[in-house]
Amino acid sequence: MKNRKTGLVILLVGLLVVGITGFSYVKAESVSSAGKIYVTRTLSVSGTGVIKAVPDMARITLGFVNEAKDAKTSQEANAKVSNEIIRVLKNMGIEDKDIQTSEFSITPLYTYEPNQNPFIRGYQTSNMLTVSVRRIGDIGQVIDTTAKAGANRFQNIVFDVENKDALKLQAIADAVKDARKKAEAGLAPEGEKVIQLISMSIDGGWVQPSPNYRNDLKEGAPSAPSIQPGELSLTITVQVSYSF
Repeated sequence: MKNRKTGLVILLVGLLVVGITGFSYVKAESVSSAGKIYVTRTLSVSGTGVIKAVPDMARITLGFVNEAKDAKTSQEANAKVSNEIIRVLKNMGIEDKDIQTSEFSITPLYTYEPNQNPFIRGYQTSNMLTVSVRRIGDIGQVIDTTAKAGANRFQNIVFDVENKDALKLQAIADAVKDARKKAEAGLAPEGEKVIQLISMSIDGGWVQPSPNYRNDLKEGAPSAPSIQPGELSLTITVQVSYSF
C-alpha cells in the first residue's frame, strides 16, 4: 500500500514538471522477437515560426442594389448598372479572371399592416462582384471609379500576398528549427542528444489586418479613399516529438 502511494506521488510530480516546462518525456519499453527489452525515450516540444508580410494585392466586394415595383424592371435596371461597373473595371486594366460574381439575388419586399395579410410592394435586386486588385495602390481608385459608375454597396476588403504558399513553408521551417533548438537545449544539461524525429503536427494561419478607410472629400483633395493595408501576420506552431 505504501509503495502504491509513493508511486502516485512520483507520477503527480512528473506531470507537474511537464506542465511547467512545456516539455514532456516518455520512456516506452518494447520487446523484440528475441525477447530483449528495448527502451525508446522521447521528448515532446513545441516550436513557433512567425512571418510578417506587407500585402501586395487585395480582394474587394462591391456591387449595385436597387428596388422596383416588379421583378423584371428591377433586374433590368440592375443589369444596366452592373454591366457599366464591369466595363469601367476592365478599362482600369482588371482582367476577366479577377472579376467574379459573388452574389446575385432578386428578393420580394413585403409591406406589413395591422390586421392585414402582408403584400409584396416591390422587388430588390442585388448583384455583388468580388474584384481582385493586383496593384495595392489601385484600391482607392477602384472604389471611386465604380462608385461613379453606380456601385452603391462596398462590403469588405481582404488583403493578400501573391507568394502566400512560399511564405507559409518558410514559417513551418522556422517553427521546426525552433522546436529542434528547444529540444537540444533541454537535453544538453543531461548530456543527451536528439536522435531522430518521431512525430509532428502543424497548426496556424494568416491573420488579416482590418482595413483603415479614409475618404477625403474636402475641396481640392482627391475623391478616391485612402486605404491602409497594414501588415499580414502568419504564425505556425508545431508539436514535435524526438527520440534521444
